[in-house]
Amino acid sequence: MLLSELVEALDINLERTPFVYRIMRIVIHYFFFIFFFLRQGVSTTPGDNDEEGGEGYLLAPASRLLLEEDPLG
Repeated sequence: MLLSELVEALDINLERTPFVYRIMRIVIHYFFFIFFFLRQGVSTTPGDNDEEGGEGYLLAPASRLLLEEDPLG
């Protein structure tokens, strides 16, 4: 998920959006998320190839265990 997609999904006040980056850096440090850089022309949404390059985030393997749909969780 790109940072811009995350901000839209969180539905937070627009004045607070610059701080989402800082929060994500903290949770990456504690291994809840994995940081990746998305190349231009590659999309995180199936069927959509017009995505710009940018920073993205994935759940770390240990964090996936906390999801309801995880069979081991």
